[in-house]
Amino acid sequence: MRLNELNQRKAQEELQLKEEEKRLENLKEQKIIQARVLEEKRIKDEEDRIKEWERKFDEEQKIKEEELIKKFNDQLIKEKEQSEKIIEFKKEEIIEDKKEEILENELKKEDERY
Repeated sequence: MRLNELNQRKAQEELQLKEEEKRLENLKEQKIIQARVLEEKRIKDEEDRIKEWERKFDEEQKIKEEELIKKFNDQLIKEKEQSEKIIEFKKEEIIEDKKEEILENELKKEDERY
């Protein structure tokens, strides 16, 4: 009977040992799964940060491009206005020169009469 109890106890200890090994194996698997989930979350978060950075960068670039285009257009308008002023000034000079020439011719004609 004593041998039977020892065998039964030994079988029970082996069973407990197997259950403990199984529990430890389950814990290892759970830790591996948790680590994989955490790594996937880290990767997703990093991708989200990169996408957000790219979106902000693109937005800032668009604003800078729009500012450059506006500055360029403003400069073109300013240059056109200056050109128009110069042309108008030249026209006035030419008209004034023609007036003086006509006046001189008129004076010469009068001088020739007398």
